[in-house]
Amino acid sequence: MFYSNTKLNILKLKLKCDKGKMLAALILFSLVSSVSWAFLPAGTMAETGSNPRFNIFTPYTHTQTYNKDYFLLDIKNETQNSNWNTSVSANAGDTLVFSVYYHNGVNETTAINTKLKVALPTNNGTSLTSTGYLWADNAENATASNPLTQTATINVSSSQSLNYISGSAKWYPNQADWRTDSATSWPFGQNGDEIISSSGINIGDIQGCWEFSGYVIFKVKIGNTQPVLNPDLSIYKTARNITANESSWHKSTSANSNDRIAFSLKISSTGDNSLNNIRVSDTLPSQLSYVNGSTRVDGNYISDGITSGGINIGNISTGNYKTITFETIVSSGIYSTTLTNYAYASADNVSQKNDTAQVIVNYNVPNNQPGLTLRKTLENSTSPNGNDTSNTASPGDTLKYTLTYRNTGNTTLTNARITDNLPAYLSVLSVDNGVYDKQTNQITWNIGTISSGNSGTVLFRAKVLTPLSSITITNYGVAKADSISDVISNSVYTSVNIVINAAPIKVVTGGSDIFKTGATAVGFSALALFFIYLALQNMNWFTRARLNGCSLTVRFKEKLLQI
Repeated sequence: MFYSNTKLNILKLKLKCDKGKMLAALILFSLVSSVSWAFLPAGTMAETGSNPRFNIFTPYTHTQTYNKDYFLLDIKNETQNSNWNTSVSANAGDTLVFSVYYHNGVNETTAINTKLKVALPTNNGTSLTSTGYLWADNAENATASNPLTQTATINVSSSQSLNYISGSAKWYPNQADWRTDSATSWPFGQNGDEIISSSGINIGDIQGCWEFSGYVIFKVKIGNTQPVLNPDLSIYKTARNITANESSWHKSTSANSNDRIAFSLKISSTGDNSLNNIRVSDTLPSQLSYVNGSTRVDGNYISDGITSGGINIGNISTGNYKTITFETIVSSGIYSTTLTNYAYASADNVSQKNDTAQVIVNYNVPNNQPGLTLRKTLENSTSPNGNDTSNTASPGDTLKYTLTYRNTGNTTLTNARITDNLPAYLSVLSVDNGVYDKQTNQITWNIGTISSGNSGTVLFRAKVLTPLSSITITNYGVAKADSISDVISNSVYTSVNIVINAAPIKVVTGGSDIFKTGATAVGFSALALFFIYLALQNMNWFTRARLNGCSLTVRFKEKLLQI
């Protein structure tokens, strides 16, 4: 009797299992979905906050490790091909590679004026300790008064000194690989050797997330003797039109006959040794005449001679510069032409170098003849670099464009206006006294009336968007007025470089936006749906498996009761 009841219970259990097919599928979906979320990478969301913080993912590592920062200061013995470490061994003559690492770990923040520095030991010894420093203007855990620091020690087999190799410092931002990728040019006119100076090197504004992490690499030599010093100089020439009341210096300027033009020569000591007996000269084109008594060095008048044989400005120590200015007059009665002015500089220990600036002379306009000029300049407000017509930028940088117009004719211009058609990958942020048409992507400034000889400026600011690949953004403006042909300005250029990394692990661990996490979850959910499909297609097999399990359970209990 008991055995018959048991069979009846088994049949009831089978019926319940058959009715639970869809319930089993739903349970399977919930289970797989839950497991899929559990398998999402830990730490895929970067920390968020109002202020940037550097190198916060600890413990630090010497090799690439998931969701961990490198050591701020790391060293490897290049001669002995050692691994990166904070303590390395070396012999006299060995070359060492230093790495100074940074990573703003707080997403959607920007560390302003990020600086790096390494203090190298100046003494001889068998244990030489260096200290790395990292700070920014607004970093929460790395300030100028309390920077992030870390030391590294070199154990030498005999008492030696540590000698920095000038020119070896290279910058690899945005997860570039120093072994395979090209270094990025230093911002703000720096040459890289500032990394070992007391003030450090400024690498600009660093956004928060793994993909914006990077490092500076430089080399040192182990040895008792100081390395050979290599002096060097640079010369940079600009001009401005005094008659037109230009307040800033440019590589080229517009002028009319009889205008007074000033030139500036910046002579810099860019090597690792002082410049001695620096000689500077300037060769004027025949249409420019030197103004006697106008030459100054750092604001102080000196004797004439810069355009007739040259002058000696003495010595300049490493990292410093001197500025020479003088004035000229544009000859009268000349037609439209471009005058190129050459300047030269040399020193006892550096061969001659030169640079140029240009004066663009307009037509000698007859009476009652209208005339209009338009010149365009640009500036990277986020990371200043380049000159006023050509620079580089990264996505997110702010570019400031300025258009300078001037009535060069002898009659008043009416209904004057300036237009600027924005090229691709620029998004307008602000327009001063102009109107932006979103439909045509054009900015218009209605100037109105411009009297003869008068000039003015208009400007706007735009944000650099992210292109699909590295591009050059070219932009120019157009000036219009009644009774004259349209005047097209010079073009200005901004190179936008996109760095594509071969280190996706870091980018994934640093990703903080919902898209990355959601995309992963969607992938796992799709996998869950696939498993459900298989389950429904093979439900008979699942049912048999569950019934066998249920039957075995009942039989096992039955066996116990029979005992």
